[in-house]
Amino acid sequence: MNRIFIIWTAACLLTMSGATGARALDLTYLIYPGQVQPLQISQPGQPMHSGVITDIVKAIFAQQPYRLKTLMAPAQRMQRMREQGEVHHWLTYGAEPWLIDGARLSQTPLFDWRHVLITRRDIEVNQWNDLASVHLLLVRGYDYPQLQSYLSEQSDENVRFRISYVASPAHALRMLQKGRGDAYLDIDLRLQYHLRQLNMRANDYVIQSLSHLIPTIQMYLMYDGHLPEEAQHWLEYRLAELAQTGELKRIVDTYR
Repeated sequence: MNRIFIIWTAACLLTMSGATGARALDLTYLIYPGQVQPLQISQPGQPMHSGVITDIVKAIFAQQPYRLKTLMAPAQRMQRMREQGEVHHWLTYGAEPWLIDGARLSQTPLFDWRHVLITRRDIEVNQWNDLASVHLLLVRGYDYPQLQSYLSEQSDENVRFRISYVASPAHALRMLQKGRGDAYLDIDLRLQYHLRQLNMRANDYVIQSLSHLIPTIQMYLMYDGHLPEEAQHWLEYRLAELAQTGELKRIVDTYR
């Protein structure tokens, strides 16, 4: 354990000693139903069943001076509830491009958010135009900012993209498997998870990074900036501890 981490641990433990003696505080873990697997995986009656983010939150709260509640709602409704002050002392996941007013990102990143393309044949993609000759599958409702910006700006009438929007990653992969599409764009973590769920062999396909077209970003724990300072320090301490011991990487790798 390095000297910096020891100093950080000591400082946080001093802060936590005040937290444990203070009035009990409830923290609310925000869960978004729908196509967020494997980040959050809920079952009937089990909102915190599993998932990368959920397992990390469970590990953080394995040692807890605070109580953890859950709140499940669609993202837009959750946003309205936060803006209207109906949700307090919350935590969830986020990234710098998604950072909302009044929220903070953890000092320790959780994992990389990297886009990849899976194809039924070897298709070299150096620019978006290289996808004009394939039938591309995308998930409806998911944001593909760089691709969508390109499609809205490109005016070459000789370039025609064939895109099908599907309901879920599983739906896209089944279509790819049956030859009803040539390529599917997704996050590497989510892609690997759904390939396993569908018993599809990754070696039967070509998977390539699109980081040169869609910059890789880092995913963080995102929490209410109005959390008491001692609670913020405690969350940061626990997350840094998980990273230092290798537990954070082990949790993430479980879903790859």
